[in-house]
Amino acid sequence: MSTSQPLTGDIASRKKSGAVTGLGVVALVLGVAALVAIVVLAGFYFKRNSQRGELDSDIAKTREQLNDYDSEEALQQRLEEVQARLDQEKAFFPQELSSGDVLDSILALASASEVNVVSLNTQPAKEENRGEHTYSALFIDLEVQGSLQQLEAFLEGLEGGTMKTVALQEISLVAMDSSPSVSLEFYVYARS
Repeated sequence: MSTSQPLTGDIASRKKSGAVTGLGVVALVLGVAALVAIVVLAGFYFKRNSQRGELDSDIAKTREQLNDYDSEEALQQRLEEVQARLDQEKAFFPQELSSGDVLDSILALASASEVNVVSLNTQPAKEENRGEHTYSALFIDLEVQGSLQQLEAFLEGLEGGTMKTVALQEISLVAMDSSPSVSLEFYVYARS
């Protein structure tokens, strides 16, 4: 009978269409896998690009910081400049403190400024620690009297005169009559 032939043709046609369908599924799976791979690779690419941007930014900042550092020669020169300034500052402070010399300076300044010394009291020099250094400090309690111009000249001379290390603690001006007076309490410092 002829039924077997159409059946064979039908099976062949089904096998053929099943093969096509199987190939379609494989192609579809491969296409989806390729698409997923592309998406994953694109994600890595963009992530790397953003990391690269951050790295480039970090590199640029580091280069700027390195440019801020000077060469060894420049650093040595700066060190020498700072040392010279330190030496000048050390020279600013007298090595020894003689209360007699300080009193003579005050009396000479009072005479030059034409003020009258009303009272002059001192205390023995004491040692004071300031940071890493020790200084001798001579306390002076002084009252002078004169015109305002004379008192101003005396105070300017005290501030900028031979005693460069004066630290004023207290000052008061009394202007009761035509002859005002200034009372001062201050320390004169020297290196120990």
